[in-house]
Amino acid sequence: MKAPWRYWQLVRLTMQGKRQVDEVFACRDCLDAQFPEAEVADAAVQRQLLALMAEPLPSAEGCLRCYISHEIDRACKDLFMRFGKAAGIPHLEELLILVLLDSDPLRQRPTTPSLADDPTPAGKVLRTFDPDKAQLNTWTKRVVISDRALSHYLQDYGVYLDSDWSLLNGLSAKKLRRLLSEEARVDEAVLQEAEAILQSYQEVYRRDRLASRAETANRSRCEPPTPKQLERMVAHLQQQGITDITAEVLLEQLEQWARLMRRSRRPPTVSIDTPETQQLIDTVESDALTPEEQEAAASQQAFLQSYRDALLKAMDGAIAQTLSHRVATLSQRKPAKDGAFLEGLYRFFCQGESMGAIAPHIGLTAQYQVTRLLNIKALRADIRREMQHTLRQRIGELAQQYVEASDLDDDLDAALDAELERLFSEAEAESFNAYSDQQSLLSQRLCDYLAHRSD
Repeated sequence: MKAPWRYWQLVRLTMQGKRQVDEVFACRDCLDAQFPEAEVADAAVQRQLLALMAEPLPSAEGCLRCYISHEIDRACKDLFMRFGKAAGIPHLEELLILVLLDSDPLRQRPTTPSLADDPTPAGKVLRTFDPDKAQLNTWTKRVVISDRALSHYLQDYGVYLDSDWSLLNGLSAKKLRRLLSEEARVDEAVLQEAEAILQSYQEVYRRDRLASRAETANRSRCEPPTPKQLERMVAHLQQQGITDITAEVLLEQLEQWARLMRRSRRPPTVSIDTPETQQLIDTVESDALTPEEQEAAASQQAFLQSYRDALLKAMDGAIAQTLSHRVATLSQRKPAKDGAFLEGLYRFFCQGESMGAIAPHIGLTAQYQVTRLLNIKALRADIRREMQHTLRQRIGELAQQYVEASDLDDDLDAALDAELERLFSEAEAESFNAYSDQQSLLSQRLCDYLAHRSD
């Protein structure tokens, strides 16, 4: 073992949100009893502890949870060192609070869920770790990096942890044209060839990805295309008359576009463009306020920031719940329609394709069939209803945390209805403007969910 103490020291956050390391004596006793020789390799230690968990031996699970806490801590430190200063992330604890959630490694509290129901990243690591396929440290890092809450937080600071291939899965031909045109002056022939290359990539790679997910419930990270996949892409291009490209050149071109996407991407923002909000922001920035007025204004601004965060979280949750329900329903049809539904939504929201263009890709022949299957209007209505239910509860909780925020609006329901009406009107309006490069917030979050369901 390289560092035995990692199996009996738990890294956790205090109630004040401060990082702290606690020694768990039962875990130390367990490790000393099971491994009196310090020369045992970590892989062997972890394999035996997993076996002891099944007996069950709570202290064995505690040892693994301690080890995982150190790896979560290390993964967050690495992210903070790489991106914190440039992105403006204030503290390491801002990352830890999202993923370092295990404070009861021996599962002694009555409120602590069982491993099967544990929603924390540590619980997910223990449920999914296979010592025959990965090392515990690398598997923990993979789970942390793919954590949705952490990813969304980092995106708010302009940091995207998607693999190149996940990014390219969500790249539309229209967006590629714009990126290439902004980077340099290119003629139409170059743009058309670029579109053909992107199409060949997505036809091969994304189709394989969807097939793998359907057959094996694969949720792994998007890996680089295999040599065989690259050769199939080249063959696809040759059928379209593009014969002067090799697999190596194709791979280099795709990687270059991914780098271009990373440079161009910006974090999604939520705008609350009411006169009251703008007046509040102007007021907070004024130097003419009394200390009491400054405190009240700052409290209201904190409420607004919490409101923005709650809005995004509610939207993401509503999207996930609504689509999961639709997929479950469509999967029961004969033949099942869930795959066609997800592919159609992806092409509509991420690729910007029309209903008619989508039809042949999902086994349909007419535009009206796609319109009926996707039923975008009903989808938006269901998402809005779920959002409204969640936000009413959450905003009530927020208002209790910020006393002054109760003065923000005397009719919270009316304000919430107005805000949701604005958001969903924007989403509906873009349906009538096929040539706009601007996506509504709802469409952005829908695309993000659809593009990363399998990551």
